[in-house]
Amino acid sequence: MMSQRSHLTDSEAWRVDGRIWNRFLQTESAGQRPEQGRRRATMPNEVRYLVLTARKHRNMNATLLQKHLRSATGTMVSTQTVRNQVHGVGLYARRPTVCVRLTSRHRCDRREWAKEHVNWRRNEWSNFLFSDETRFSVHPDNRRIFIWRDRGSRNNPAFVHERVRFGDGGVFVYGGISIDGCTDLHIIRVGPLIARRYRDEILRPIVVPYAAAIGDDLILMDDNCRPHRANLLEDFFFEEGIVRMEWPACSPDMNPI
Repeated sequence: MMSQRSHLTDSEAWRVDGRIWNRFLQTESAGQRPEQGRRRATMPNEVRYLVLTARKHRNMNATLLQKHLRSATGTMVSTQTVRNQVHGVGLYARRPTVCVRLTSRHRCDRREWAKEHVNWRRNEWSNFLFSDETRFSVHPDNRRIFIWRDRGSRNNPAFVHERVRFGDGGVFVYGGISIDGCTDLHIIRVGPLIARRYRDEILRPIVVPYAAAIGDDLILMDDNCRPHRANLLEDFFFEEGIVRMEWPACSPDMNPI
């Protein structure tokens, strides 16, 4: 030690040697003393087991990881310790990105629609009204799904969940937007939205006055759900002079509303 740390003075070197000798007499070892502080709750191999389990089972929450660790190694730790250890390698519990389930036909139609409209100017979009109905939950969602993923991997296809239907229960509302403004938000009362209700509760009191305010021939964008494609609506649109935009199926993410 004196040869490696030649910058020590003689008195300092003697003190260092004395401490090492006293430690050897007390513990029969000249190694470093155990670190002060609380003992580690998990060993490196247990942390490695937690990380590998979280990567293999992305939907497993901290409580299940805690149980798996206990059954595999006999070590009992808190769920917060599990989170801390998994966070230490960059894994965090996040909601997965949700997208529409698309077939090859859907993808082809969406691509063609985008190519057709990619060079449109503002004046060409001025008389378009984009509309949609959506459902907002009024109660906390206890069925939320979280996955363990690294930062920056939100759009990784492995972590994206495809769904055909979105949400159940809550408040059902309708709205429309255009370049120059938006319609009032309409709450759709209890019951299914059939074509007659769509015409009498939404199109006639909301869309038709909005079309009159625009002044030009209104082009309405709506999705392809069955109530929007009923025969009685075709006659209604013809009478009111409203044109319906051709819209690719399964494209809520392309709707600017």
